Amino acid sequence: MHELTELRRAAWCVAACEVLSRPKLGKPRPLDGQKFFNKINAVLATCGRKPRLEPPPRPPFGPNPVVALMATNGPGGIALMLSLSETPTEDIMVFASPPCNAGRSYCSNFSFIGLLPAPNEGIGHITRLYLKKLKELKKLKRYRRMVLPGSRVFIRAVQQVNGWENKRHMFASSAVIPAS
Repeated sequence: MHELTELRRAAWCVAACEVLSRPKLGKPRPLDGQKFFNKINAVLATCGRKPRLEPPPRPPFGPNPVVALMATNGPGGIALMLSLSETPTEDIMVFASPPCNAGRSYCSNFSFIGLLPAPNEGIGHITRLYLKKLKELKKLKRYRRMVLPGSRVFIRAVQQVNGWENKRHMFASSAVIPAS
């Protein structure tokens, strides 16, 4: 926030009064200007977008167009796809878990794998994003397990506009990679 003028800093503080933090001890509290600035610009940085110097207004989000996760395993290898009810009008941030045991029903270990690529006939293919992220994690020695038939993968998809995330309508699902 050091590159902001006093006028811009004040605008972030005023806008932050309308934004509540996650509840702590059951009570959400308004953010301060710096936390709001950081929250918006962290999302934009994650998405590869330029930072905002002015606070963006809260956008009117519609329902999340991501409706289903599909996993296949064929001659070309595994494929992970997101089915869409319509073409997205905003960025869709995709988060994924490393491959897990198929018996798992919950996961809280997610990494941002990228923005949903342009869909083709209502399907967004996320296999390349997923495998690229796994390769990065293996290089960092954070995760060694391969995506094998019988592995479960958890996916989350969140709409994003100007740094605002629509977590209220977040898509969350999992799929087991079938045998070929």
